[in-house]
Parts: sequence; structure tokens; C-alpha cells
Amino acid sequence: MSALRSRLASVRRGSRRGQATLEMALILPVLLLIVLGTLEFGFVMDHKLTLQYASREAARVGAALATGGGSPGCNTVDNEIIAAAQRILESSDSNLVLTNITDIRIFRSDLGPGPDGREDIGGDPVNVWHYTPGLGPSVDGVPLDFSVFGSVGWNACSRINTGATPDVIGVSVRYTYQSQTPLAALINLLNIQMADYTTFELNPTGS
Repeated sequence: MSALRSRLASVRRGSRRGQATLEMALILPVLLLIVLGTLEFGFVMDHKLTLQYASREAARVGAALATGGGSPGCNTVDNEIIAAAQRILESSDSNLVLTNITDIRIFRSDLGPGPDGREDIGGDPVNVWHYTPGLGPSVDGVPLDFSVFGSVGWNACSRINTGATPDVIGVSVRYTYQSQTPLAALINLLNIQMADYTTFELNPTGS
């Protein structure tokens, strides 16, 4: 009788261990998705905040320099705008992959809203810059890592920063985010197209 009880107890223990193993096998993938999803969301937000900071700093510099009537001259204003964005994008705090930067756009933003109700950032006039490490124009004796792509649609020397309706300058940064965790392999999430833009009214001369 005691031997039978011992065998029954052993079967129960084995059953409980098997049940615990099955439960763990069912729960572990869910926990893994939650952990990886949380990490991935943190990386996405970090990249997005960097894009926001870069576009804001670049647009602020563009608004402050306006038409470049002082120093630097108007023909170097856009170089300074791109340099401001580059300092953020390439800073030690940035986790962006620079080769994944689609482009930086300097555009006139006072032409009314686009089809989605937001400022028009796709049409002319716009100046598009692409990532070309060390091949861009020089700022303070150091070549930029971005160069103008195609023709210049909005010459800095033609910008208006006087009168009742000064020009509004915008800077957008577009970026392809690639998953930083194995989550991409689990849910087939490979790339996310990200973008941020900032607009400022050009400052009056001497302000």
C-alpha cells in the first residue's frame, strides 16, 4: 500500500512539473514580446527626440541668420543651418545611424497647408541635402557631411525677413529607423520611416 502511495505521489509531482513547464512555455514568448517591445519603443522615442532636436536647432539658426545680411553672408546661410543639424545628429548623445538619414530639407513654409492640413514640406521651394561624409561645403574649416542634392530651389539670398509677412523657414529631417532588438525577426518589423520638421518666421535684420 505504501509503495502505491509513493508511486501516486511521484506521478502527481511529475504532473505538476510538466504543467509548470507547459505554462512557462506559453508565457515566456508573451513576456519576451513585452520586454522587447518596451525596449524597441524606447529606442524609437530616443531617435525621434534626436530628430526633433536637430530640426529645431537648424530652423532656429536659419531664422536667426535670416537673409544673412550680416555675418555670415547670405551664400553661406544654408551651410550654417546644415551644420547646426549635423552637430545634433552626430553628437555623442545621438544613437542615429547616419547612413539611414534620408535627407535634410530647407524649405519655405509660408505657402499654406499641404493636403494633410499641415505645413507644406514637400513642394517647392526647397533645398534637399543628402548624407555625403566629408564631401559637403566647409564650415569653420571643416567639411560638412551633407551636400546639396540637385538644384537649389530656395536661395538664401532671396529670403525676405522684413515687412508684415516675412518668410517662414522650415527644416525637416527624414530618417529610416531600423529595429534595435530581435523584435524585427519576431514580428517582421524591419524599417520605420521617421521624420520631424520645425518652422520659424525669419527674424528681422539686426534682431
